[in-house]
Amino acid sequence: MKDLIQKFDNIFNCPNCKKTLWRYKKLPDGRGVCISCYDLYMKKKNENIKRKLADIELASRNLINKGLSELIFNFFEKKYNNNPIESEVVKFWKLFSLKYKQDIDYEIFIDVISKVYNIVKEKNDLD
Repeated sequence: MKDLIQKFDNIFNCPNCKKTLWRYKKLPDGRGVCISCYDLYMKKKNENIKRKLADIELASRNLINKGLSELIFNFFEKKYNNNPIESEVVKFWKLFSLKYKQDIDYEIFIDVISKVYNIVKEKNDLD
């Protein structure tokens, strides 16, 4: 009987803070949490997105300032016609890590080189 009461109690309590759930929102993993825990989750998620965008912006500026933007443009435009193979992108990322001492996370690297490519392409279209 005690197990049944505990299961029933868990249905109406927030799994994070153990408050009673009068209203709840669902997280992406399907758990229902109280409004304050959901707001905290969304705040952390937004901070991570802002941090990632700031990292992408900083890395893009660094690559452009070091003169590596033409290398990125040529990688996409001339060699792969805007459709590189995943294994070649990984090799390109490793090249940046080893040769140019650019320590960028792979997920961010894809966004960075896409951004640099678009900047160089717009610049070339304007010229």
